[in-house]
Amino acid sequence: MKIKLSKANWQKIGEKAKWIYPPNIPPNISSELKQYYNTKYVTSNKADPNILTQILSLGYDDIISMYAAENKNCSKEILTEILNRKYDDFVSYHATKNPSCPKEMIIEVLERGNDNLISQGAAKNSNCPPRAKLQWMIDTNRIHQEDSEEEQDSEEEQENIIDPDLLKFKQLLNS
Repeated sequence: MKIKLSKANWQKIGEKAKWIYPPNIPPNISSELKQYYNTKYVTSNKADPNILTQILSLGYDDIISMYAAENKNCSKEILTEILNRKYDDFVSYHATKNPSCPKEMIIEVLERGNDNLISQGAAKNSNCPPRAKLQWMIDTNRIHQEDSEEEQDSEEEQENIIDPDLLKFKQLLNS
């Protein structure tokens, strides 16, 4: 059974289910900042870093803040401040994905040893040092470190075992 809904009804359903974020501006935003509190501005390449900092300083975990944290114009200081809060939220995730995120903060996030969205964002960042990413993957059991002597000995023993079929094949080639 199919139900047809008008665009207005889909909008209402999306807002209630939080799929669509209505342009509700939080009450404590200054009148000067209200004009910039929208996705079009915070995703723009021309967004002012000071405006992005002001938006992120409000501490909301909404779509505007997420896009502001991901903007390349966002200052390193506010990204550092966001990640120092150690919240497991989407704003922090988008901050770790930002190419402007300081390398030191990416390393610090990974050294926490958490296997969460924030750490995954840091590991995907293009500025992530390979050693930090590798150590994080080992610490969170994403990969296993195989350097025990017993395993190395067993590999050497397997190489020393002569396969009769291989020996016949080598003899055939030599003849």
